[in-house]
Order: sequence, then structure tokens, then C-alpha cells
Amino acid sequence: MDAVTQRLFALSDDAYRVFQARLLPTIDPASIIGVRTPALRKLAVSLSLSLIHI
Repeated sequence: MDAVTQRLFALSDDAYRVFQARLLPTIDPASIIGVRTPALRKLAVSLSLSLIHI
């Protein structure tokens, strides 16, 4: 598992994963991580800043 995937799983929220699974009935629930959008945005900013400093 790469570093980004590990960070996504660290941000996962089980209750939100269940909620998303109900919204997406044709998607396998096991493939849904359940990361909330504000957390995804913070991760995106942190990743983009780390790319700038390389």
C-alpha cells in the first residue's frame, strides 16, 4: 500500500462509509473508504505543498 492510500485509510470514517454505500448501491461497499470531503481537501493541500517543496 502506498503512502497516499495509507493516509486515506487513516482518515476513514466507518459511519460515513456506510452512508456512502447506501448512496451508491451499485458500488461494492468493500471498495468504499469513507473519507469526508473536508479531510480530503486538507490531504490534497498537504500533498500539493509537499510537491512544491521537492
